[in-house]
Amino acid sequence: MDADLDYQAMAQELLRALRGDRSTKALSEQLGFQTNVVYRWETGARRIPAHVVFALAHDAGVDVVAAVRTLIDAVVPKLEDVDPGLPMFATMVLQEVHAHRLPYRDDEGTGLSRFALRRLLIGEATLSMADLLMLAEHYRERALVFLHAFTDPSELPSAADAWRAIERAQAIRGACPWVPELLAVLRVPAYTARPAHDATWLATSLGVSRKQVDDVVASLLDAGFLTRTPVRADGTGGHYRSAREFRAPEPITRKEAIAHSQRRATQLLHGFPEERSKMYSYLAFTSQAALERVWAHLEKALSETTGLYDPAEEADRAYYAMVGFAPLDGLPLDGRFPDDDGT
Repeated sequence: MDADLDYQAMAQELLRALRGDRSTKALSEQLGFQTNVVYRWETGARRIPAHVVFALAHDAGVDVVAAVRTLIDAVVPKLEDVDPGLPMFATMVLQEVHAHRLPYRDDEGTGLSRFALRRLLIGEATLSMADLLMLAEHYRERALVFLHAFTDPSELPSAADAWRAIERAQAIRGACPWVPELLAVLRVPAYTARPAHDATWLATSLGVSRKQVDDVVASLLDAGFLTRTPVRADGTGGHYRSAREFRAPEPITRKEAIAHSQRRATQLLHGFPEERSKMYSYLAFTSQAALERVWAHLEKALSETTGLYDPAEEADRAYYAMVGFAPLDGLPLDGRFPDDDGT
């Protein structure tokens, strides 16, 4: 979860954006309140209910159900039949976010007690917009993408810098789908323990050209996603390290990313036969329990995506093996870690 995001400020600024030219008093009266509750919401004296934001967005012409789809990457037909302005709608949205949480996300680290979270999930407590944004980030890492469905995050002071970083990341990943893999390799001991930065080694490891590595490293450095350690007089050093989180939650070239993974997998099968004995993913696990948990999610993902790939095709079969969906011939995927240099 992004600890730098101020979800309360984001909710207040979103409300101001949706209020438009209306005064806080006029909007309070429009919402049926006798007191100027909107002023207290916008100043942070009271927390803004999520269903009020949804109601205002709906009145402004925002397709709130479509906004929810951008958050959870799924269609939820039952939301179509519920008024977005009802508290029940906000509760249902949170239930869907919780149900579609990322494999490595659980209820720890939300800042809410289990009791408080349970009350929100079953509708016993009113869900605030700040809490919904916080939980959207915790469970889905998409608070800003969700916010973008209602207003331009670059116009909100609390979200502008983080949103611009996402836009830069999306542009870089659009041009280079394998950026996440590159950033992962920059963290492994096989790279960090080298005497100096070695772009040729990175290119070979990723199955791309040296120029491609140099170009994307330059882009990441220019955008502030990488820093470089000093180069010593003897030429050692100069390693690249992550300077800030790289997040591109809506990659626009998903097919290209899959195609690259398929090409790399096929190379591992045929182009680099000496590597067949140490096939591994870019994922790293801190414990066997963590590995087994992700394995279960991968099996579930396979059952949901069998229509996207054809295991009878060599490239698709290789791709399945790369992400842990299915074994290669003679290479059972038993969850063991490779006995190499730790990568």
